[in-house]
This record gives sequence, C-alpha cells and structure tokens, in this order.
Amino acid sequence: MAMMKRAVLALLGATLALPAAADTIFVSNEKSNTISVVDGDKLQVISTIKVGRRPRGITFNSDMTRIYVCSGDDNRIDVLDTATLKVVDRLPSGKDPELFVLE
Repeated sequence: MAMMKRAVLALLGATLALPAAADTIFVSNEKSNTISVVDGDKLQVISTIKVGRRPRGITFNSDMTRIYVCSGDDNRIDVLDTATLKVVDRLPSGKDPELFVLE
C-alpha cells in the first residue's frame, strides 16, 4: 500500500478498517447509487461518484490505482480511477454481484 494513501473501506454502512489511521475512505451508498469519498482526517465528504444501481462491494487493484465497485442491480462492475475519482470502465458480471477479491 506504499504506492497510494492508506484507505479504509466502509461497506453498506458498516466500517471495515484496514489501517488504523486512514487518509481516504470510500463508502458505497446503496440507496443513492453513489460512492462517497471521505477525507479520513477531517471525516468530511470530498467527492461523490455516481455509479451503477445498488453499489455494494468495493475492491482495489494491487497498485491502488483502480477501485472496482459491484453494481448489483445492473449486473456489472464499475471501475473507478483513484487519481481522477471518475468511472473509467464498466465490466459485465454475473447476476447480482456483491463482493469479490482480485488476485
């Protein structure tokens, strides 16, 4: 994780802490179909990213440059660029993706 600021994932309102002190927090908002990006020091929302319907699981790639978001009601994975905080791709998935792990 030395390549990017430490991160904490908050999924569906339940916080899942990776390192104890985080610089950036990503929260999936199932009802509003968005990802909130939160400054971990100030605990303030710094960006809101529109994604597919019913976002759930969030997974980072190995170099922390991409975030993969399961959009369950759209049967796809939205790919976000961590530098621009924009959706850069949409990948088809099986029915109703919720969580996954990249290896």
